[in-house]
Amino acid sequence: MQITKELVEDILGKSYRKTKVLALNQCKGGDISAVYEIVCSNPEEHLILKIYPDDYHWKMEKEIYVYGLMNERIDIPVPRVLGHDDSKELMPRNYLL
Repeated sequence: MQITKELVEDILGKSYRKTKVLALNQCKGGDISAVYEIVCSNPEEHLILKIYPDDYHWKMEKEIYVYGLMNERIDIPVPRVLGHDDSKELMPRNYLL
C-alpha cells in the first residue's frame, strides 16, 4: 500500500491536529505492522504511524490497552496514543498514531 504525505496529513487532521508533513521514513523491524516516522514542520513533534493488516486488528486494540495500563501504573515515559482508526475511511487498513 502506498503511504503518501497527503494521506498522512489527512490522518493527522482526523486523529490529532492539522500539520504539515515534511517527510515519511519507514522504520525497520515492524514484523507485523508497517511503521513510519512522521517528520512534521514543528520539530517538537515526534510522531509514529503504525499500520496493521486486517488479520491483526486485535494487536492494535491490545497495544492501546497496554499503553493505557502503563500510563496508569508506572513513572517512565510511555508512548501516547494520539489517535487510531479501524473504520478504513482514509485507508484500507487500521492505524495507530
